[in-house]
Amino acid sequence: MRQMEAKMDSMTSQAAAVSNADGLAGRLREENTRLCASVVMLEERIKEIEARHQRDLESERSHLDALMARSKRTYEAEIENLRARCQKLEADLSEATINLGKTKVELDSARAEGKRTSEALLDAQDKINSLTDQISSRSNAESWELQKAIADRDSALNALKEVNSAVGNGPRGSISMDTVARLEEMQQIIHRLKEDNKNLTKQVRDAQEESWFNNLRDGQKLLYETDSTLEAEMDMLTKEEVVKLLTQEKHTNNQLRAYLNTLLEKIMLNYPELLETK
Repeated sequence: MRQMEAKMDSMTSQAAAVSNADGLAGRLREENTRLCASVVMLEERIKEIEARHQRDLESERSHLDALMARSKRTYEAEIENLRARCQKLEADLSEATINLGKTKVELDSARAEGKRTSEALLDAQDKINSLTDQISSRSNAESWELQKAIADRDSALNALKEVNSAVGNGPRGSISMDTVARLEEMQQIIHRLKEDNKNLTKQVRDAQEESWFNNLRDGQKLLYETDSTLEAEMDMLTKEEVVKLLTQEKHTNNQLRAYLNTLLEKIMLNYPELLETK
């Protein structure tokens, strides 16, 4: 009996174990099915993620390729621009070097021309000084002639006073032949004084015109011999010096002429009878 019960318990235990094993197997199958479904879903998600990643990667690669192409074009354009600027700088440098050489040559030529012009100016100054000395000598000669004319005038005045004294002291009919001869001599002296005055005036005018002509001729000669690069600067200085000297000489001649005119006016005012023709 006890054995039977023991067997029954053993069989019940085995049946329960089999039943439990069948339940576990079912659960395992369900779990396996669920896991397989999860794996399939995960594989699909992985494929989708890979596809999206591939698209993103291709888009990023295209964007990077576009950036690289644009950067390359910009770089090449900048290189061409820099190359053109370098070529222009090289051309400008070559031109500047050539111009510098020309400028040095022109500077040396200008210095040499300045030296020649200075020598020409010194020669012109010597010529002006020579002309001034000639005019001064001529003025001295004219002054000597003027003094001689004044002395002749004084002699004529003294003779006239003697004649007037002789006429006033005696009867008019008693004038001797000597007195008449002296009167004629005085008339000749007066006539000569008038002619001398005209000649002196003409000589002063001729000397002035000749001085102007000679200085103008020398100035033109100097201008022709002077290079045009320095002519504008040197010409003004030379002309100013010449005009200054000529103005001084003209002033001196005008003073001499004014003195002669004043002398003639005094003779006309004080001794008009000296200018009366016989």
